[in-house]
Amino acid sequence: MGADGTESGVRADQHDGASAATSTGRRPTLADVAERAGVSLKTASRVMNGERYVAEQTRERVLGVADDLGFRLNPMASLLKRGVVPGVVAFITGDLANPFYSVMAKGVEQEVRALGLQLTIASSDEDPDAEVTLVDEFALRRVRGLILTSTLTSHASFADVQERGVPIVFVDRPPAGMDADAFLLDNYGGTRAAVEHLLAAGHRRIAYVGDYARLHPQRERQRAFGDAMEAAGVVDWRALVREGAHDAESAAEAVKALLVDDPDATAVFSANNRITTGVLHAMAEVAPSLRSSASTTSTSPTCWA
Repeated sequence: MGADGTESGVRADQHDGASAATSTGRRPTLADVAERAGVSLKTASRVMNGERYVAEQTRERVLGVADDLGFRLNPMASLLKRGVVPGVVAFITGDLANPFYSVMAKGVEQEVRALGLQLTIASSDEDPDAEVTLVDEFALRRVRGLILTSTLTSHASFADVQERGVPIVFVDRPPAGMDADAFLLDNYGGTRAAVEHLLAAGHRRIAYVGDYARLHPQRERQRAFGDAMEAAGVVDWRALVREGAHDAESAAEAVKALLVDDPDATAVFSANNRITTGVLHAMAEVAPSLRSSASTTSTSPTCWA
């Protein structure tokens, strides 16, 4: 009733109700606001969404209760309820700790922002189950699109996501089992050029240190490495291949063990940037002579000799 005593009494009750609601530790809901304010859920929704045709006295009462309860409207949930797709693009990467993907995410964010959209980033940590869960969660949120650096070997189950209206674009690793756009490095060409550079310098005992065998870039790089070695007449190249080095530490350990097993190795091809870091640390520790000269490719693989 405006400024009379009845309104003051209502406000006092609302403060008591707020204390009861927050003391449970449960986040207040719109239903809580409607109940405390003595209005229908529809009216409370109209007020919180700034809609018209609500009496000013009612609007003030609902907003006051919402403030007392600490209620905040979830903008995304509100948009989805009204059938409005939020302006969010999701980028799921394999490993945010890898600077390669951090740089990629920065570039993606700049392009997305220029389109008036927002970017949200998540990491699967190269866990296939985590990736499936993340894709499903973002699809349920009806993001505008998904950009995916996938750790899976098949993406047939993601076709349903595109059919639900969420386009997927793959980066660094191509789709398998579904049709989708992809932006890829020339893993085969870059690796072959790097290995041929080492061969041209006279190296024959060239070690290869790579990432998880299931990843497409790793498979392409090892295939190119083997093709280049066999084309040069080096048929026993598999003895110097080490896989599963996903970070600098595991790469360093792999190189140390490899150089103990085969001290005649004169060069190392490292299959990505973080592996290169580990290779350099290992060579500096156990085989500094291998660092007498160096060359790099323009793609993620890097070779040092």
